[in-house]
Amino acid sequence: FTGLLIGRGQADRPFKIHQQEGNDVVTAQNTIAPGGSSGWHSHPGTVVIIVQAGAFTLFSERVTGGKCIARTYSAGQVYLEQPGDEQYAINYGTVPAVLAVTFFNVPHGGSNRIERTDPGNCPE
Repeated sequence: FTGLLIGRGQADRPFKIHQQEGNDVVTAQNTIAPGGSSGWHSHPGTVVIIVQAGAFTLFSERVTGGKCIARTYSAGQVYLEQPGDEQYAINYGTVPAVLAVTFFNVPHGGSNRIERTDPGNCPE
């Protein structure tokens, strides 16, 4: 028996996740190259992200509030994205940002990502 640590980080607040029966849980390692970005997107369920290496800035617009929030995350941090949040990640650094990402409530066999258009109220 062997194990491979995918990611570890410290949460800055408590959280709970609801997973619906029949939906998938998907885990991926995402890398954002220096100068690279994710494009505007959202997810069908809650997403837990652990930053393994590097740093990036996340621009997020909550659909219910319409306010753009920018926050930079670096190695060792954990954060959540919720359904209804639209976000855009960009790596302003000089090293790749590596993320361990777990997506909850993905429709069975479906995509963990929903493409979104730029809301026009966040700098990039």
